[in-house]
Amino acid sequence: MKAQTTTKQVTTNGIQNSVSFGIKEGGFAHIFNVLRNQLYSNKYQAVLREYATNAVDAHVEADIEDRPIEVTLPNPMSLELKIRDFGPALTDKEIQDIYAYYGESTKRNTNKQTGMLGIGSKSAFAYGDNFVINSYYGGKKHVYNAYIDPSQVGQIAKLGEENTDEENGIEIVIPVKENDCDTFKDTAEEIFQHFKVRPIIHGGHQLDFDDRDTLFEGKDWKWRKNKEGYNGYYNHHKGDGIAVMGNIGYPMDFDSLNYDGEDYAELQSLCSSNLILQINIGDLEISASREKLQYTDHTINSIIKKLKSVKKDLLNEIKKQFADCDSLFSAKCLYGEIDNMASGLYEFRELISKNIKVKGHNVKTDNFYLGKVELEEVEAKKLKKPSSGRGFRLRLEPVGSIVCNAKTVIVDNDKLESRGILNRVLALHMEQDKEVYVVNFRKNGLSKLKKETGFDAPMLKLSELPKPKLNEFEGYGSSQGSGEYAAKDPKSYSKVFKLDWETIGNWHDKASDRWEKHSVDFDKDSGVYLLIDRFQPHVEGCGSVSTYNRISDLRSWRLVKNAAKLMGFDLPEIVGVKLAARNKVEGKENWVDAHTWLKQKVTQWIESSNIEQHIANRIELSDSQPNDHIFRFNSDESEQLVELLVDDNSPVKKMYQAANEMSHALPKAAKDGALDELCEFIGVNLSKETSEPTHNLNKMLDEVYERYEMLTLLESVNRTWNRKENQVEKIANYINVIDVCNANNSSK
Repeated sequence: MKAQTTTKQVTTNGIQNSVSFGIKEGGFAHIFNVLRNQLYSNKYQAVLREYATNAVDAHVEADIEDRPIEVTLPNPMSLELKIRDFGPALTDKEIQDIYAYYGESTKRNTNKQTGMLGIGSKSAFAYGDNFVINSYYGGKKHVYNAYIDPSQVGQIAKLGEENTDEENGIEIVIPVKENDCDTFKDTAEEIFQHFKVRPIIHGGHQLDFDDRDTLFEGKDWKWRKNKEGYNGYYNHHKGDGIAVMGNIGYPMDFDSLNYDGEDYAELQSLCSSNLILQINIGDLEISASREKLQYTDHTINSIIKKLKSVKKDLLNEIKKQFADCDSLFSAKCLYGEIDNMASGLYEFRELISKNIKVKGHNVKTDNFYLGKVELEEVEAKKLKKPSSGRGFRLRLEPVGSIVCNAKTVIVDNDKLESRGILNRVLALHMEQDKEVYVVNFRKNGLSKLKKETGFDAPMLKLSELPKPKLNEFEGYGSSQGSGEYAAKDPKSYSKVFKLDWETIGNWHDKASDRWEKHSVDFDKDSGVYLLIDRFQPHVEGCGSVSTYNRISDLRSWRLVKNAAKLMGFDLPEIVGVKLAARNKVEGKENWVDAHTWLKQKVTQWIESSNIEQHIANRIELSDSQPNDHIFRFNSDESEQLVELLVDDNSPVKKMYQAANEMSHALPKAAKDGALDELCEFIGVNLSKETSEPTHNLNKMLDEVYERYEMLTLLESVNRTWNRKENQVEKIANYINVIDVCNANNSSK
């Protein structure tokens, strides 16, 4: 990547002597240590990102950029990370020049390749003390070992060569700790997410990429659906659109652009997690670690230009969709699909309301507002869906607007009838799942509504609808008065159901909504069953009341869903059997109770994992977090603090390194407590006291406060120290001073 440079004009009058900046030989070890250990905040990302992009650059140079590189991820049977390209071979001298010298790069005069800094080829030292370079060329395999020697400067040594049938190219081999295998797998999912040509993955891992469907797409951008699990407002994020440059995705912080144009709100809305921008190499400036964007004028101008281009393209795409609307009603239906936080299109509403007109009306809402016409002239009622409970009542209730969507059906009470309405419209809801509105137009109500709102929705005439008897609908009985009729849930007549896992976790659904009618042969079929009572799990012989209340409420079974995802096992198909039919399934060898199945699955997972050690580490991480908030193991301020510390032997740095090691090794299920909750939920005893933590963080924290006594004064006066200007730098400076003094005293 071409470096952005600025020509400097310097006046030198009156200078008598000058010396160029440089590094004395005695400072090499220190500088190299900074480049190896303090440059990258995430060493797993650094290793995968730097060597994978170098491999892609090699394919670009060899004009085979459509060919994937190959990555072998570590596993317990083979504790090595391998990254292999099939680009140009490297000679002994080229190996030495590229891998032994910091700042050397062959890519600063081109924007076809990502590299530029001359640092990434040494990034393996951020993780460990050695790595191997295999160079294949001319039918030979040349093996080199790069390692940190006692001088702390480092060496690269050729170990030998041998005949080979392998294709030309470079292979990087990095030894990996066993506890880091899962972390490298998770990191690979993140790093390779945006690769134009994703690597071929070896090592027995199946990567789970975030490949959501694309809703809109342009030449160098795409707009994706919402991420799975999106739940409206609480997951609505801005400022995290992704700019992909050189196959690496960089989050865009809109606030850092310092943009104040008239279309600020529109561009801010577009800069969301749904947006992926493809950026030409060289159009953005990145940090030395290649982990973040540098918000220079060059970067800011490039992003703003891209966002404006996306806005224009998106608006054209949206206009095409609305151009197909033959009525204002259909346009409002389309707007309703967009004006939904879960739709993935919510951010476009500002673009639409300002720029889209249909039939002479701006499309700003998904409804026709009836308040623009007198109530005496237009009166609308909606047929309400069933309410919660064992039974339900359907009624026509007054509404102030008609919401437009694909399910909307509007019935014109053309005869202005007051009785016998419900049985005519009931079938629309019960049999066709429609949202039914019945409207009374009096005097000039219809013409006024058209004039004021552009109302042009299609309507059915009430007088033309069939008029069946109410008892023809399943579950309907006698009148309850006031136009209301009681009905029994049709599912009440069935005995066997299938659990709809998609509904688990929804708090406002009826219990019966979580079950679908099902049919099985308990003698011939096999599977997992759950006894249910009133569509809730039936639990016998449970311990505490609180545990019983959780297990017996399907809403709480979201714990099972979350834990299963984190632990990596598939949820079974669960057949619900009412208590009245329990004799059909209980005691059958080919059927297992859902609670028993879960206990077996979780117990197997625990036995196959080093979970006792992980739990001990998690408890230690939690218990050692100080109440004063001076030190936190997982925060941006902590990472910044460590980067600013000079002494690698500082108790603060050692404490963070130990905490990070323990944190990265935690399986997801153990990290967020999902395993604990699930074990408590299903009654599995999870031992938490059989193992000692890998590091005694509490002891290390005591050592920190013993050496840096002044930090104890922050406990009561600066609990929000991270909000103070330059507070991190000030604390780091204090620690560095104490470390220097301590080193001087030790050397005397």
